[in-house]
Amino acid sequence: MELKEFLPASTPLNQAVLSQLIKDINQGYYNRCRAMGINDEVIKMIETLPPNALFELMGTPVVWAKIQIDVNMLQRVIQLTEQKEQHKELIDKAIRNNASNRILNECFGITSTIAAIKRKMMNIQKSKGRVTRLNDEQKKILWSEWKLFLSTEPVIDHIKRMEKLIAIAEQYNWDLTSLWCEIEENNLETKADQELFEKLMMLRAKIEIVTTFFNVSDRKISVTRRFINSDNQDRQPFGSCDEQIKGSVKDEWQYLLNKTKVKHLHQLTREHLKKLISLSDKYRIDFNTLWNALTKGLLGE
Repeated sequence: MELKEFLPASTPLNQAVLSQLIKDINQGYYNRCRAMGINDEVIKMIETLPPNALFELMGTPVVWAKIQIDVNMLQRVIQLTEQKEQHKELIDKAIRNNASNRILNECFGITSTIAAIKRKMMNIQKSKGRVTRLNDEQKKILWSEWKLFLSTEPVIDHIKRMEKLIAIAEQYNWDLTSLWCEIEENNLETKADQELFEKLMMLRAKIEIVTTFFNVSDRKISVTRRFINSDNQDRQPFGSCDEQIKGSVKDEWQYLLNKTKVKHLHQLTREHLKKLISLSDKYRIDFNTLWNALTKGLLGE
């Protein structure tokens, strides 16, 4: 029986692999050849073959190369590509809905120069002057939409937040920057809220803890931390505290939970946050480890 009767006559994969091998060998990239599964002995054989022999090898009907696909890795790459495309689309939507340079920088890390270039490419003029404020009726609609959004999204990052604001802007034909300012300003609407937020920054509270109580972007938290000095020195992890302190802390915390009838993590309020900060300051305990220890028993839903 002839070879061609049980092997395919055309072997483009052989040709492609051999062409790449020859190129890598000629350039001295032997590690690339080894990464393809070619050992040093075969590398030397290919390296010493005359042109006619290489031509014959490239045209052989014998299949000596095959494709092996890492499906899991391919899926991850595809998902990452999709996420990048969605990210680009979200930026374009934000610009079309009049997102300010500040918004683009805080949410997407885009500089004012890049923002100007993108606006020019999209033929969009940047708004000048002060931001148009929402009237009372618009504010009422916005906060109704926002309250519903918060109740249906257990975890909100800056991307989900932006997606929702863009959806509202497009639905009602409102200015995105106006919506952003309304949410941003009223999220820390009192001096007490601002002081509480800054205290968490001083304690270097984890982002997921901060966003449990304040609807701010991860980037805003990171940027704010840079300008606020840490008050985390000489604080010990909760696990390193002596048993008497641990007992006192747990008793005080449990008393508050019982008093407020809290069983779920999402039920925690600013009152609970203030108590955690107070305990952290009183006993000089690292805030993040204190949070982990005292909220461990609370249900996440």
